[in-house]
Amino acid sequence: MKLRSKLFFSYFFLIILFSFSLIWLMFEIRELTLSLRRHANEDVKGIILVSQQLQKLEDLNSEYLISFLPGKAIHECIVRIERSRGAFHSNWIELNNRLMAEPRSAWYDKILKRIYGLFFVLPDEEKLKDYDLHIERIADEVNQRWENTNSIIRRTINYMKLNNMAKARDHRDMYFLPAMKNLREPLAELNEVLGKRGKIKANHMEGIARKTQRLILWTEAGIILLTIIAAYLGARKLTRPIPELKEAIDRIAIQDYDINIKNKSNDEIGELSMAFEQLSERMRESNTYKTGMLSQFTHEMKSPLGSIKQAVTLLENTIPVKDENQNRFFKIIKNNYETLFKLINNILHSTSYDAEDIKLKYNRFNIRKLIEDILVDMALLFNEKRIKVNINKSSEIIEGEFDRDKLSEVFQNIFSNAIKFSPENTTIQVNITTKIPVVNITVKDQGIGIPKKEIPYIFEKMYRASNSKSISVKGTGLGLYISSRIIRAHGGRIKVESEVGQGTTFKITIPRTRNIAKEGGWLDAD
Repeated sequence: MKLRSKLFFSYFFLIILFSFSLIWLMFEIRELTLSLRRHANEDVKGIILVSQQLQKLEDLNSEYLISFLPGKAIHECIVRIERSRGAFHSNWIELNNRLMAEPRSAWYDKILKRIYGLFFVLPDEEKLKDYDLHIERIADEVNQRWENTNSIIRRTINYMKLNNMAKARDHRDMYFLPAMKNLREPLAELNEVLGKRGKIKANHMEGIARKTQRLILWTEAGIILLTIIAAYLGARKLTRPIPELKEAIDRIAIQDYDINIKNKSNDEIGELSMAFEQLSERMRESNTYKTGMLSQFTHEMKSPLGSIKQAVTLLENTIPVKDENQNRFFKIIKNNYETLFKLINNILHSTSYDAEDIKLKYNRFNIRKLIEDILVDMALLFNEKRIKVNINKSSEIIEGEFDRDKLSEVFQNIFSNAIKFSPENTTIQVNITTKIPVVNITVKDQGIGIPKKEIPYIFEKMYRASNSKSISVKGTGLGLYISSRIIRAHGGRIKVESEVGQGTTFKITIPRTRNIAKEGGWLDAD
């Protein structure tokens, strides 16, 4: 799967999750809206109409009683009673129709309600049905009582039209007042029942509101958590080959071309890993070819150099008396010959060391004396820059089985570097200590130091620190490479600690015998 496809599916998953949360929230908000609308239409409006109905009833009762006061025109009283009776009747018809009407909702609202009911809690439908039946029964009772009251009012009006006020008063006291009382009771009960039904729906709406708040909080927390998890897992899967790829780059930087990246993903990073393996293989082949050519070239150069040395020696011997210029020229030729010969030997050694082909000639000797002898041989170089050497040793005799010539080459390279990269009037500290299985040698100078990021590469062939060019020090970059290979061939290790402008410390640890090096485990003792 391509990298862009992985990213697409990761984002697609988050989008689906977010969409599901939004749909869930939509159901909650829609149910809250429907409940609020039903509550407003059925209960709140119903309670308002019942209150109006009770008010109309009281208006009718007042008009009816006022008509019997002395001095009132009968015709005017009849008109006012008829008006109040009509108002009560029309208001009741509207209220009754609203109470008996089925709540109307759009088709999609019905679908959403069904879906909502599958997953979430709806209000107590059984209790609401009981209240609806109760309301229907009360409405029927009000209808019956209103018909009775209405007939009583009409008979009273007929008596008033006949100017039989005594009969009308008797009819009022015997029938109208009890009928009004009977009509008032179910209307009050209806108002109470509508309030109770509205309370259930209000509680349901409150529950939906709380649930919606929790839903928003939990959805937000869930999305954040799942986003973090998805991002972590996605990043982990996408970047799994990257550490190996970085390690491979570091290995190539130190000329280790044996690269095999195991965790190859099936995307562009995996393709990059395969291309990098192919690159390392080509670089290894190129390096092998280059090493072979360099070895052959330097080997062929030794013969003409030998001829030059012999010719210079014969020429020097044939001139019995030489002036100052002639001696200077012979010295220049010899010094440059020695430098060139040493360079060729280093190149030849480095090519053989590339294949780990280092043959050691072990002899038992005192390594402390070897180091002191090398320092004596290099005394002129130290004196030229007035560099002081301090030696601390744990014992006068620190013997072991080593290749004398190879270790001499190591210490000559290290002391030579310390001289070249140290300013005048500085000090080089040499510590030689021993523990039973190993010998530890530390050489610390006060030179220009090595940049921290370059320390891992200084033991690589042809590598020179970037700041070495600032002081115009000549070199091939082979000395430390050869030294590290020799120490490794002895089963030891060489480490570097350095800070720019403060100096460099080389720490060498070598097993004291061949058997200790073969057995291993000696590193724990240093």
